[in-house]
Amino acid sequence: MKKIQLTGIAVLSLCLLHSVAWAEEEGTEKSEKSETQQNVTKVVTYPVNVVRETGKVALGVGEKVLNTAADTAQTTGQVLTGDVKQAPNIVMTPVKDTAEGLVATATATASIPLEAAKDSEEAAK
Repeated sequence: MKKIQLTGIAVLSLCLLHSVAWAEEEGTEKSEKSETQQNVTKVVTYPVNVVRETGKVALGVGEKVLNTAADTAQTTGQVLTGDVKQAPNIVMTPVKDTAEGLVATATATASIPLEAAKDSEEAAK
């Protein structure tokens, strides 16, 4: 159900953007958008920008998880081949990387609304 709602919102947003662009091409010869057009652009582009910024955060988290798994696998391989000094890193690397990842994710997630609003503001100009 949520996918259908998100798809509907996306389609509606694209239709509004298209109609605003079409109206600009057809009826106005001014170089600046009217205040109404700017407001519509902000409202329509904000959810799209939020989704884009959320995707960036998710990709960053995924990359961090893959890097942590690769580092842990490499350390485990070193221990299994005789480098016993690396044994504490089997536990410490995932814990340290997870803590760093949580901080980075929280910071990035908190900035999503601000970045989306800034991008919408720029699109409205």
